[in-house]
Amino acid sequence: PPPLVTSMQRHCERHANSPLCAAVVYLAQGTPHSSYKRDSFALLRRSLRLLFHNFNDVARHDVIIFHADDHDFPVSKRQLIVGEHKGWPVRFEHIPRQFWSLPPALNQSNRSSWLGYPAYALGYRHMIRFWLLGVWEILEPRGYTHVMRMDEDSMILSPLPPQMFERLEAKGIQYAYRLASYESGVLDDDPETFHNFLRAYMQQQGLSPLWLLDSCGLSSEQRADTHLFSRQLCGELRGFYNNWYISSVT
Repeated sequence: PPPLVTSMQRHCERHANSPLCAAVVYLAQGTPHSSYKRDSFALLRRSLRLLFHNFNDVARHDVIIFHADDHDFPVSKRQLIVGEHKGWPVRFEHIPRQFWSLPPALNQSNRSSWLGYPAYALGYRHMIRFWLLGVWEILEPRGYTHVMRMDEDSMILSPLPPQMFERLEAKGIQYAYRLASYESGVLDDDPETFHNFLRAYMQQQGLSPLWLLDSCGLSSEQRADTHLFSRQLCGELRGFYNNWYISSVT
């Protein structure tokens, strides 16, 4: 049978008629979800069935499921999924340790001072770091040019164009998303939480992105003053809902 955990050195295999090489990537677990308490394994199996039925049976892109460790995703469950997709094998890989551990400067002993902890648990924070940094640093050296992010609850319910990545490349599009949503990251009943975080970061880094203050009703001169950036003045932020996307890697 196909190996359940492949070498980190495995590179993409390009289609003969395309210069592009895309990977469909999941970050998943075979045990109940630690934050949402849902049946992650059942959701993942359904997501994969729909992915192949409505896209990958024709598109034939690599499918890589990253997971934390063997306890997080037992061998028996990985074998079951591999057996369900023999025509185009699904590959499992352990997440490289540098993307599933605390950054060197962050001491575990100060967790009580973390913003939103324990509501946003350690695994949730590792997940964010993987999608923010890890996926690009893993795929790019292997020669992948494009990626589709999938979550265990991502369900492709109707057919997608098999040449989707080629279409994006031809139009010069680097990133495509499912929807945009208004989210402000409220913590501890403070509606200004996310705006405070962004404002502090901008001031610390000396940034002045005028577009970020477009919704604040300010003059051109005032928009350069990041101290004015607040939810009360500017409203909620409208951003990419990135639980599903397709993107250029390089």
